[in-house]
Amino acid sequence: MLGIERGSMIPDQDNKITPPSNYGVKLMSIGFFLEGDSPVMWRGPMLHGALTQFLHDCKWGETDYLIIDLPPGTGDVQITLVQNVPLTGAILVTTPQTVALSDVRKTIRMFEKSKVNVLGVVENMSGFMCPHCQTVTKIFTEGGGQALVKDYEVELLGQIPLDPEVCRLAEAGKPIVATNP
Repeated sequence: MLGIERGSMIPDQDNKITPPSNYGVKLMSIGFFLEGDSPVMWRGPMLHGALTQFLHDCKWGETDYLIIDLPPGTGDVQITLVQNVPLTGAILVTTPQTVALSDVRKTIRMFEKSKVNVLGVVENMSGFMCPHCQTVTKIFTEGGGQALVKDYEVELLGQIPLDPEVCRLAEAGKPIVATNP
């Protein structure tokens, strides 16, 4: 990830960590603190502690947006966030499959109950972009994102197909929007 070496996350004299930055984006991940393929097998208090440290013990500087990438569902981290952070909104990412849409429906309900504004939904893997002819072929259920946003009256912000070029560039550590705007 970004060429970050384990152990390079050394706190400064204020006991704060400066997140690495690339392409104008600062990033923090628990993965920066793990060895190789070590799993993170944490629940409640440990997750709450790590999230709190990332929010308060990192030198984020002036930020327009703080984006927190969460696992799907309505688990410990999501609950910690809605209870302890003044969220302005949430953007949910789904895939067209029924099981993914089910998780997002529950997450929308959780945010509604927590008074967090759902800004919209992005449908990932909405098809496959042929690298030869640039045609998008639907390989999963079609219309899941559209049905979801209609049912919950939120905006569909975009549909992103699987694109081999995105994968190739991601493996090289380069975002496609920087390489091919």
